Amino acid sequence: MIDAEAFCALLVARGFTGGTGVPCSSLGGPTAVLTAQGRYVAAAHEGAALALAAGAALAGDRIGVLVQNSGFGNLVNPLTSLVMPYGIGVVVFMSLRGWPDPRGDEPQHAVMGHSGHALLDALGVAHWTLDGGTGAGAGAGAGAGVRAGAGADAGSGAGSGDAGDTGGLDDAARVLDAAVARAGAGEPAFVLVPRGTFGSAPGIGGVGGVGGVGEGRAEGTARAPVSRTEAVRLIAAHLPPATAVVATTGYTSRDLCAAADRDGSFYMQGSMGHASALGLGLAASMPRRPVLVLDGDGAALMHLGTLSTIGAEAPENLVHVVLDNGVYASTGGQPTTSATTDLAQVAAAAGYRGTARCATRTDLSGALKVAFGTPGPHFLHVGISATGPVPPRVTDGISPTRLRERFAHWAREDA
Repeated sequence: MIDAEAFCALLVARGFTGGTGVPCSSLGGPTAVLTAQGRYVAAAHEGAALALAAGAALAGDRIGVLVQNSGFGNLVNPLTSLVMPYGIGVVVFMSLRGWPDPRGDEPQHAVMGHSGHALLDALGVAHWTLDGGTGAGAGAGAGAGVRAGAGADAGSGAGSGDAGDTGGLDDAARVLDAAVARAGAGEPAFVLVPRGTFGSAPGIGGVGGVGGVGEGRAEGTARAPVSRTEAVRLIAAHLPPATAVVATTGYTSRDLCAAADRDGSFYMQGSMGHASALGLGLAASMPRRPVLVLDGDGAALMHLGTLSTIGAEAPENLVHVVLDNGVYASTGGQPTTSATTDLAQVAAAAGYRGTARCATRTDLSGALKVAFGTPGPHFLHVGISATGPVPPRVTDGISPTRLRERFAHWAREDA
């Protein structure tokens, strides 16, 4: 396992002035160190992070991009239409969820886990896979410490042929040298990071259980009094019986499933930021049913443009609730940018018919009654704390295909 602070020191020694990205638990250590040093920019999504780093590179700066492989699709556009054709050198550190054996991870990571290396090969992008003492790099059949992919120069000292005898940090140093050389030549370079490669950064980056909303932004409250679990249970209790529910990825889906599992609830595992669009599709196709989208601040910010689409389409049966704790709770509590973005005002400006800010249980209960009793679309911003137990993953008990089958059957019963 590679020490996160030591790894960040390697970055600084090679001219990196900071990092940007979307949090992943596999990259939590380096992200926490860079954040504590004031050298990390929380990007809305992976494509934005890559474009941000490309802008820095144009100005002669070097910023690392830290992302999860589940978000690779978000960065393909700027990778193939900006970074590669313009010859802008950027180093990307991408986690390898679902690899080498997808059975050891959550099911939404299986596709990218087994196809990530091949996708980079198909694009002709140089890449190296770290080991960090996990054995994952060696298990891929490319040496004991580092696996070099298509386009990566194994003879540089960073490839698979000679990296097996020195250990994680030395291997990482050689990989960084090779990746920086590629970036210096105007090419993208990907350093792939299996789970368990980096250690955590103890005492760095804690969020104290309260997000930015609770710190003075939601109607002037000093602390958000509602926990995530309490808010989800209260919302579940106010649902009209025929309501179709879309719950975003992460702890929100887990809480809802634990509190009030029902066939009419669709729990998104992965596909972060797309709950609102999925809900819009349902609302348009089932105009006689109320549709609730249960979202999070990080997810809503990731694809904020969908709020404009909802405002333009104006589905009267759609209620969009954003639970805002100011952090990416399920990946380690890294801060989002919701503290400087008034999501309720954004929704109002986008064309939602009704918006409300909820700082207490009473606020939330009253807003839900209005939202389900009057034409929408409605947007409810709920300031929450990050406290409360973490229920088991939904897909530990119900497979994704079974979730789809039962929801589709429920949705079509009374269509």
